[in-house]
Amino acid sequence: EKTLKFLEIVYEVIVDDLQKLIDESSVGDDSQMEWETYHSLDTIYDWIDQECAAHDYLECKVIGQSYEGRDIKSIKLSKRSGNKAIFLEGNIHAMEWISSATVTFLLNQLINSEDPEMQRLSEEYDWIVVPMVNPDGFVYTHEVERLWRKNRRPNGYRNESGDCYGIDMNRNFDYHWGGAGWNIDEPCDHWFGGEKPNTEVEIISLQNFVSSFEDGYIRSYMA
Repeated sequence: EKTLKFLEIVYEVIVDDLQKLIDESSVGDDSQMEWETYHSLDTIYDWIDQECAAHDYLECKVIGQSYEGRDIKSIKLSKRSGNKAIFLEGNIHAMEWISSATVTFLLNQLINSEDPEMQRLSEEYDWIVVPMVNPDGFVYTHEVERLWRKNRRPNGYRNESGDCYGIDMNRNFDYHWGGAGWNIDEPCDHWFGGEKPNTEVEIISLQNFVSSFEDGYIRSYMA
């Protein structure tokens, strides 16, 4: 506020206590999957397994493991041969719980909704969903630090606080790696993209999975 006043910038305080909002975004009733609250990794994965067991047009796979050994799961919905696919992924950034909630909400609508438009979309397209690209970081945001962004691999550097952990996996892909804003020279930074591209097992697993489909099959990729 001092800086804004000094620069004579007109401003309005919308949130008086941001930390209070962060604290209130914790997990609620985690006994079953629904979309009025956030859920743990186990509850999300249990829901995926239950849906796959209940519908023969769903295919579930473990596409890889995270640095700490957690499964990275995918679910594919395909009701008709010859469809093109839409690919959805969530929680590449650990703190963005809304991303996995969004893709699982959409998937649930495609599976269970009686709305004609949702039924049409589930018939006319295949849907491939990886709801949790960063399971280690996601669990860490539930148990330790709500605003953690990266994965949890020790990256070999230290600062005054101790060992530095994690790579911003959104900045670890090899496509145009190391561009402006990637912070490849600041390994303890939240946006550190790694010393080189494709260093993280989670990213390698995701890229291998996407590359396993024939060219032209995936028509849209949304993250």
